[in-house]
Amino acid sequence: MSGRPTCGAQPGQVVNDPVTDLLALIGIISGIGSAIAGAIDLAGGAAKFVFAGMGGIGLAGVAGALIVFVACGYMLFNRCWARDGGVRCWAGVINGITDSFDSGWDVVFPSGAMHPRVDVVVKSRFWDLTVQGAGFVACSPVPPGIGSPLIQTFYKSSAVCAAAAGALIGAGVGVAAAIAIAVAIGAIGCATVILCLFALLIAAIIGAAIALAGAAAGGAIGRALAGNDAPHATDGTEMHSGDLVTVNGKLLTMKEFQLANCGWWGEGTTIHGRVPTPGPYSDVEAAQLVDDSCPLRDPPAGGSPEIK
Repeated sequence: MSGRPTCGAQPGQVVNDPVTDLLALIGIISGIGSAIAGAIDLAGGAAKFVFAGMGGIGLAGVAGALIVFVACGYMLFNRCWARDGGVRCWAGVINGITDSFDSGWDVVFPSGAMHPRVDVVVKSRFWDLTVQGAGFVACSPVPPGIGSPLIQTFYKSSAVCAAAAGALIGAGVGVAAAIAIAVAIGAIGCATVILCLFALLIAAIIGAAIALAGAAAGGAIGRALAGNDAPHATDGTEMHSGDLVTVNGKLLTMKEFQLANCGWWGEGTTIHGRVPTPGPYSDVEAAQLVDDSCPLRDPPAGGSPEIK
């Protein structure tokens, strides 16, 4: 590629609104509700009696818990299912590493944690990988006012997936508890329409709170059982800022990161050495990696092979 890419949002590209995923999630919840209603109708007899006994207030609590359960299921799918994409190779210097549980919120609700991220400032001959099909180009802050393109590379974390699975199980326990409570309070009636609406709201909040508590506890247990999840090179060496690396992995345009091209689950990583100066780094430091281990690309029409 000739010329340095422009950092940030790319002309003509529209970053997807996260509301799209929220609407899809609401659709899933509606589908689950329809399925439950259909199952009750088919079951008849005792099942209808039990669910009718819950009353509207009890069912509101179950609905609140179900929303949390479905959200936890979505997070597990989003974080830990393999995504389709071509495997590419890039090389440069590690500008920084973001831990998977890097905020207090992730400690309270571990199911929301993302895999550890390694920001690799790439050599200039890999700039095209940061731009192709992307709506955003992530960069380090040097050179000042210009920036150096980088590829945010995620390394699959057993702790993240264990936390997400534990949260789903914990939320499921919360749903079961909400159903039990719904049966217990099924006889509660409403004196007025306003009081009834208020009771429905409170029941939904309580149901969601029960499921959230279960998700938080289950996520914490899953994370603790999985242990350390620091990103490592293929030979088992832990990676650090300033390492000169070659990375292989799926390169995906990820809407979670403003449609930037990101490495999803770096698979094969080689450490070639270190930059002696502290970061942040630019493509000048990345160029210190002379002999990376990326293979040659297919030759362009009428030209010689281009190094990938």
